[in-house]
Amino acid sequence: MNFSLGTLPLLLGAAHGVFLTAIIATRNRTERPTNFLFAFVVLLTSWQLFTYSLLHSEAIAHLPHAMWTAYPINYLIGPLFFLYTRFVFADKKRLFWYDLLHFLPFALELYLYRGFLLLDAESKMELYFRLREGPPEISPDVLFKLLKMSVVSIVYFSLSYLTLRKRIGTLVEQTSDDAITRNTDHIQFLARLFITILIGQFVFVFGLYVKGSYAVQFDYTFIVFKTLTIHAIGYLAINRPTRIFFAYAMEAPAEESPIQANESSQASTEKYAKSGLSAVQMDEFYERLLDCIQKDEPHLNYDLNLSELAKQVGMSNHHLSQVINQRAGQTFYDFINLHRVEYAKKLFENPEYDSKHNVIEIAYKAGFNSKASFNRVFKKHTGQTPTDFRNEARQHRESQQAS
Repeated sequence: MNFSLGTLPLLLGAAHGVFLTAIIATRNRTERPTNFLFAFVVLLTSWQLFTYSLLHSEAIAHLPHAMWTAYPINYLIGPLFFLYTRFVFADKKRLFWYDLLHFLPFALELYLYRGFLLLDAESKMELYFRLREGPPEISPDVLFKLLKMSVVSIVYFSLSYLTLRKRIGTLVEQTSDDAITRNTDHIQFLARLFITILIGQFVFVFGLYVKGSYAVQFDYTFIVFKTLTIHAIGYLAINRPTRIFFAYAMEAPAEESPIQANESSQASTEKYAKSGLSAVQMDEFYERLLDCIQKDEPHLNYDLNLSELAKQVGMSNHHLSQVINQRAGQTFYDFINLHRVEYAKKLFENPEYDSKHNVIEIAYKAGFNSKASFNRVFKKHTGQTPTDFRNEARQHRESQQAS
């Protein structure tokens, strides 16, 4: 085994990727199908890093059947990432029979690759040493395989990016809010990064073929870029966990038990005992708050916080918190989410709007930044899921039309 410092970044990237896979796949049960697809992309990339580290350190002799398994995996990563971007905006997180067509290139490549995959360990090692000691030129057959792999991957990541941009553009146009772009900027970044790496690899491989020699450093360089991609995902996971794991911070806290609610009420009374706000002033402030909600609709901004709303209403943060707690009997987020739910209900009951928009589009329009939080908050306030409420509203309209 010829371990070198050059192997270490690949092993660290592979280990980091496996750790991220476990975290991503187990976060946010509602969005788990979406996260599973993303986790699978990370896991497959990690396997590529690991198998290449075995080749680079010549430790492949200990795991000969792992040799070059990273090659056909390239035909999986692109389609999986494409389906991931589709799931982000889909109402129903499920695969259809025609989605299997995306995996035909992978199945075909496995079929063409079957001769090598079915070799015994000794035969694989003999082939490995024969190729390693052979001439540095790239054969036309190898060039065709590498370019074919690059083209398929570039097509799928480009489709992912273009589909994502089109979907985001439609939603932003409908909601007049760029929150959707900010919530999905990590997906756009990763799509662009993969496209850049693949195009670079395509250009270099073709250039090496024209030159007539193959430099292993170029191959290693692009693998290191994939390692940096794993670390970039880890960086995003640390700095933007509420977005990359689809577990948004704007979700309301879990519902309190009667004992907890009583304790919260007592704590609230003690908290505002010295505020100096009279009952008359509180009524005035509450009317001003409701007027602002009705006319300006600040709750439709997913980024809304207590401080921003206090500025719009014209009172201090402390007084606004007291008014909401003691007059509405709610926390700030419960109060805002209730008005978002009421707005969403009006959209569902509007036949013209409801017929042209799906659930997630209405969620964004109402000020929610994920379907998961929309579903949970909507059910908390209405006792129904958004889909059930929508179906009931449609049935009611149909019965009225029939009568």
